Amino acid sequence: MNTAPSRWEKMIPKAHGRSAIRNLPAERQSEIIAMLKVGRMSDVRQRLADEGFKTSMRALSEFWRWWHYRKQYVEVVDALDAYAQGIAKGPKAS
Repeated sequence: MNTAPSRWEKMIPKAHGRSAIRNLPAERQSEIIAMLKVGRMSDVRQRLADEGFKTSMRALSEFWRWWHYRKQYVEVVDALDAYAQGIAKGPKAS
């Protein structure tokens, strides 16, 4: 997946001001998702609290859904953008 933001990034729902997890840098968000993939949500919440980042189970659950929704959205938009660029180039010469 392309890590550079596309022109379609503007269409992705922005992080809510109260959403501390969504306002973290992308690298930290990826780390939290990786922890959630291999551990229980309650354990991840406790680990984050031990690191000084307090959050709720609900916030982690909403973050999980938002992160995957955003990832899927970016993948689809990138594919559509690539398709549109292919169409703009016109048919290939035989």
